[in-house]
Amino acid sequence: MGGMMSSVTDSTCNGLRVYVAGPLSNGDWIANIRRAINAADQLVKLGHYPYVPHLNAFWHLVHPRDHHEWLDMDFVWLEQCNVLLRLPGDSRGADAEVRLAHEIGIPVYLSMDEDGLRDRLYPCHGTSGRVPFVGTVDVGACFHCWEDGHCKTCGAARPDLLDKIRKLIGEQ
Repeated sequence: MGGMMSSVTDSTCNGLRVYVAGPLSNGDWIANIRRAINAADQLVKLGHYPYVPHLNAFWHLVHPRDHHEWLDMDFVWLEQCNVLLRLPGDSRGADAEVRLAHEIGIPVYLSMDEDGLRDRLYPCHGTSGRVPFVGTVDVGACFHCWEDGHCKTCGAARPDLLDKIRKLIGEQ
C-alpha cells in the first residue's frame, strides 16, 4: 500500500486515520504505551492507520523536550486524523487532545465498539447496525469491503475482533 490517502468517508473502503489518545505518564507508563500499541495494532488489522503519540516517549528518552512541545507536535498529527479514540484513564494531555478534536470537528470515541465508530471501523457495511459474524479470517492484504457480513472483494466472513480489542485495551 502506498501513495497519498484521500479523505475517508463511511461510503469508502479506505482505512481511517485514528488518533489514539490516552494516559502516558499517569501510572505505569510502559503499561500505558502497551495498551495504546495494542489498540493501534487491532486498528491496523482492521485496515486503518493509527497514530500513537505514546511512542514519542521513546524519542523523549533520547532527545528530551518540554511536555508542551510534544503536545504541539501531537496536535499537528491530530488535525490530520478522521477520528480520535480515547483510551480509559486520567490524562491531562489526552483531555487536551479531546478538547482540540471537539474544537476542529473530529469525532471522539471512548470505545472501539461505541455506536458510530463501530460502523466506521467496518466502513462498507453501512449504518445498518451489527453485521452477523459468521467466522474469522486473516485480515492480511484485503481491505474487506463488507456487505451482508461478507467481503465484496474476497468473499471472506467479517472477523470478530472487537472482543479481542476490548480484552487488549482492558489489560492492566
